[in-house]
This record gives sequence, structure tokens and C-alpha cells, in this order.
Amino acid sequence: MMSLFVVEAFAAEATALSSNSLLSNLMPIALIMIVFYFLLLRPQQKKMKEHQNMINALEKGSTVVFGSGIIGTVKSDEEHILGVEVAPNVKIRIRRESVTELIKDEAVKKPLEEKPVEKKAKK
Repeated sequence: MMSLFVVEAFAAEATALSSNSLLSNLMPIALIMIVFYFLLLRPQQKKMKEHQNMINALEKGSTVVFGSGIIGTVKSDEEHILGVEVAPNVKIRIRRESVTELIKDEAVKKPLEEKPVEKKAKK
């Protein structure tokens, strides 16, 4: 008769341990998810929001840099397309999303100086 009570006691203790172990097993996973959010997801969302604000602030006359490194001046502004002058009398159309930077430095905005090309004499 005594063995029946011992089995019940062990069963009650096992269920109490399993609920504590479940909580202790889920705690590191939850902690990793929180750290993942604050170190990876939140900064990425902030960067995307800043990029979107910069794209919305583009207007005629803005000097911009594209993902390929090309620097140009916005000449026409449509909803999703920008007309950009990259050299004197050289205009291209490009998507707004490809703009990576809005330049405010006056030194970079200056047009390139054209130098005459010297031809080498053949020997």
C-alpha cells in the first residue's frame, strides 16, 4: 500500500519540475530574440526610414550620389523617376530608390574642369 503513495509523490514532483524546466528552456530563446531585435532589426528599420526621408526630400538642383558611385544634379523630378545631369549636356533617367546619398558639400558639387587631351607623337 505504501508503494502506491510513493508513485503519486514522484509523479507530482515530476510535473512540477517539467513546468520549471520548460520556463527555463524558453528563457534563453526569448532573450536571444530580444537581443536580435535590438541589434539587427531595429537599426535596419531606422536606416530604411532615414533613406526614405532622404528620397522624399529630393528636389530640382539637388546633388546626389547613386549606388554605382555616379554623382549628378537633379534636373527633373517625377514620381518614381529622376532626370539627372551627370555631365554638361548628358542627362539620364534613373529610379529614385537608387539614390544613396544627398550631397551638401559645395566642393563636390563643382563641375569637373575640362583639360585638353594631348596626343602623343608616334616614333
